[in-house]
Amino acid sequence: MKLRLLSVLFIAVMAIGICVSAGPPVAQAVSLSVTSVTVTGIGGAPISIWTPFALGDNQSALLAQNSGYNFDTSDFCITPANCAGPTTITVATNLGNFVFNDASKVLGFPSVPADTSLNPPLETREYLAATQTSGPALPAGQTLLLSVGYADDAHFESPHTACSATGTIDTPIVNCRPDPFTGDIVQAIAAAGGCLGANGLTDTRSCFDSGVLRLVNQVVVIGKTPEPSTIFLLGAGLLGVAMWARRRAS
Repeated sequence: MKLRLLSVLFIAVMAIGICVSAGPPVAQAVSLSVTSVTVTGIGGAPISIWTPFALGDNQSALLAQNSGYNFDTSDFCITPANCAGPTTITVATNLGNFVFNDASKVLGFPSVPADTSLNPPLETREYLAATQTSGPALPAGQTLLLSVGYADDAHFESPHTACSATGTIDTPIVNCRPDPFTGDIVQAIAAAGGCLGANGLTDTRSCFDSGVLRLVNQVVVIGKTPEPSTIFLLGAGLLGVAMWARRRAS
């Protein structure tokens, strides 16, 4: 009878194990290597000034000007016709190209009216999410996010003598950059020159006059853990089988 009891318990455990392991497979996050980021529709030739990098799970990359004023997107659009068409950002990766659309023209026209030599743009545009228009499929729970913004504290002069932003999270406004202005990978530097304070004197602020891209490899679900209720039900079922077998044996 003991042998029969052990056999029943063994079969029950095997059956439960099969039920658990037979559940739908859970996709794992895939590694993401960015080989290039290209912006088109701002000025003339496409802009591709950043070097390749890898994005781990939930890591972010901050991309802005990295030499002089090579991403001074508002200046590129002083002649509005230079930026009249769509602004697209292509993120080339080891999986294929992700293409985003800056429909709000945050890069090209960070303020209204547009930038001119006599009327510099407002100093900040907080991030807006760019819309992905195409790209390779990613596992469930993994998304490549792109936000676009504009950072500029080089134009503290009339008529803009203080930081100003739409939708800023700074309370009060304490910088002239979209927030968070951080990333696990940063390819952005302060350009030399400018930096006029409200009094017209040079100060110590970093002189960004730049479009800003922020990429996030967002991973929400990378595995499956049984819920406590599931474990309880399995344990109760196993205990019930054992009690039933013991009763029959007696």
